[in-house]
Amino acid sequence: MCLGVYLASDVSLDLIPFRSSAPSFNVTDLEPFAASVRQILTREFVYSLGAHTQCGCGFMPDGDGAPERVAESRRELSTYVARAMTAGTVDLYTCWNGDAGTKPTQVLELSPDELQSQDHWLIEGSLVRVRS
Repeated sequence: MCLGVYLASDVSLDLIPFRSSAPSFNVTDLEPFAASVRQILTREFVYSLGAHTQCGCGFMPDGDGAPERVAESRRELSTYVARAMTAGTVDLYTCWNGDAGTKPTQVLELSPDELQSQDHWLIEGSLVRVRS
């Protein structure tokens, strides 16, 4: 089972496709199996975020045994979220795939930089209100 990391915005954001030839941070349209995340993230546009592993598992510090790749994926996530915030409010929700509609277990307020330096937002059921 993979970790799902979902981003919601009031404006349309750029997609970043996953390329297996050069795996890195990616942003895709919401997958049909995760549609229930819209019960949690109610903004108009909702996306799936992935790390170099294609899914959210690569954001976890012990996710794939390559700390430098995890750090790079989280830097790219932070940069993307900061850029998205220039257009409006951004929320994130983290859960295991299949649990996208599950009520949040914690609500956090973090800056884009804190998404790099802190790990507790990766706990299943974390709803993050991203702040400047």
